[in-house]
Amino acid sequence: MKRHLEDLSESKRRFRKSLAQSPVAEKLRMLDQLRLRTIAIKKAAKDYPKTLRKLA
Repeated sequence: MKRHLEDLSESKRRFRKSLAQSPVAEKLRMLDQLRLRTIAIKKAAKDYPKTLRKLA
């Protein structure tokens, strides 16, 4: 289990470093994708309140 956590921590570090080095335009595209995904999840939560938790 400890090894798994170390691998996860290292992976996060590498991902954060690559994000920091990414161009601003790419970061903005990622934000747009996240926004669209959030909208879709909220819509699904509204359409199916019994199966999905409501999102604030």
